[in-house]
Amino acid sequence: RVLIVHSITQAEMPTLSEPSIVDRFQKGVRERGVRMCYLRMYNTAGDDIVGANAAYISKIGKAITKAGYTLAPSHLLGDVQVPRIARPLAGVGVAAGVILLIGSVFEIPGLVIPILIIVACAGPASLGETGRKAVALLSALTFPTLAAIRATRNTPDAPTAAPAAARGAMCRLFAAVFTTAAGGLLIVGLLSQREFMLRTDQFMGVKLAHMLPVLALTLLYAGGIAWKSDKWSAQKERFWTSLRNIGSNPVLIWQAIGMVAALAIVGLMVARSGNDSGVGVSGAELRFRSILDKVLYVRPRTKEFLIGYPALFAGIAFALRGRRNWAAPLVVVGSIGLVSALNTFCHIHTPLQLSILRAINGTIVGLVFGAVVYWIVKSLPGKEA
Repeated sequence: RVLIVHSITQAEMPTLSEPSIVDRFQKGVRERGVRMCYLRMYNTAGDDIVGANAAYISKIGKAITKAGYTLAPSHLLGDVQVPRIARPLAGVGVAAGVILLIGSVFEIPGLVIPILIIVACAGPASLGETGRKAVALLSALTFPTLAAIRATRNTPDAPTAAPAAARGAMCRLFAAVFTTAAGGLLIVGLLSQREFMLRTDQFMGVKLAHMLPVLALTLLYAGGIAWKSDKWSAQKERFWTSLRNIGSNPVLIWQAIGMVAALAIVGLMVARSGNDSGVGVSGAELRFRSILDKVLYVRPRTKEFLIGYPALFAGIAFALRGRRNWAAPLVVVGSIGLVSALNTFCHIHTPLQLSILRAINGTIVGLVFGAVVYWIVKSLPGKEA
């Protein structure tokens, strides 16, 4: 018996323009499941204050109606009716992702391990809320990692020409986002119920889901075992040999600067994750977001189209050109975009069609920025691999 209500505090009202207030209420209804808008009057000087506020309220109503909603008495959200088989099937889908991820690094002998993974995912997904949360978290950790690794697999032995590498990188980037979105849809299937839509319950492990895939990819690429699958003993030897080689090499100034920048980006991403991150957004960024909302209807996330996808596009292109020394760090940074795309689907209170459109917009805009980044850095020196 909960209604999602949105309001703007009295202290904040004087700091906002009328268009910003109208836009905020529209987005609250459209993207956050708000079903009741609590309006404070807009203080304005003039001869007809009542008329000005009536017009202000009318603008909010028209904006909400324009977004496809009807102004009517609020009603409680009904519970989601889910077939009993749906949750276990979603768990099997997560298990398939885990099996593919392990198989992308290590050769899996026999069927015992895959069967155990399927049971370990499908069982908790069908037993209760805690189990579904755990399997949803596993999906959030698995699919961005899997997508990044698969994006750089089966690269040709001979370096690909730059134009062909760009075309191949575009196709592989789309495949990576599609793989990530599949994991996000499985999370939606696991957590689609009234409590999550009302935000009285939430996805578990937001910080871990942002950080662990990036750290796992860092280790896999630094250890040299992300490029192809092999037996456990061979991969183990390759991993420790690569780490020893990295540890024995001197660190160049540009490498140190790059590592500090990457750590800062990941740290900021983790700090700003979650519904109450504690890290504010600047006024300039808010205005930029508003412009994107108006142009694209649903704003793509900044860390996807400005950081993640451009780096991922360039990283895949360099992998296709045989320049793994450039590809590996770029793909790791690019995984930030994939992690962010999956996190979009973890907001169960947001309509699914908006989450899908946000992911599509982020991919398209990110490809444009990625092409620019690749064009700038493609002539930089690198050792052919």
